[in-house]
Amino acid sequence: MPEHLSPAASRVQRVRHELRMRTLEVRRTAQVSPQVRAVTLGGDALQGFHSPGFDDHIKLFLPAEGADAARRDYTPRRYDPMANELTLEFALHGDGPAAAWAARAQAGDRLDIGGPRGSFLPPAAMPSPSSHWTPPTAARWPRRHACNCTGWTTTRR
Repeated sequence: MPEHLSPAASRVQRVRHELRMRTLEVRRTAQVSPQVRAVTLGGDALQGFHSPGFDDHIKLFLPAEGADAARRDYTPRRYDPMANELTLEFALHGDGPAAAWAARAQAGDRLDIGGPRGSFLPPAAMPSPSSHWTPPTAARWPRRHACNCTGWTTTRR
């Protein structure tokens, strides 16, 4: 821990949020790479959405024919309260319910989400993003922290 920070200033703060279910509409999609698709959702139900943590996650309730909805956790890539839009990025890695939904999503489709239930707010002294973080988590880091980053590196496997 840096000498100038008190023990309290170096602790992660946990913040609880009111759990809300929201039905959102796909506004647009974008192919980020051959294997990643961004889906931007919007709607009046996003009013009051709050996601201050860089690694917050929401629950997606993916539509399924004749069965209960598949549930998946996702870290939002971006939330824009002025445009009332929430962007998620999906890895198109096969036939899982989230990848399949994202591959065919188009403007006007609906998706139910819940959360986030809470946020972990790291101290200012927390180290920069790790190779174990998902791309949306790492991308949200500099927006949440005044870090002395001189650049970012993206690696592929």
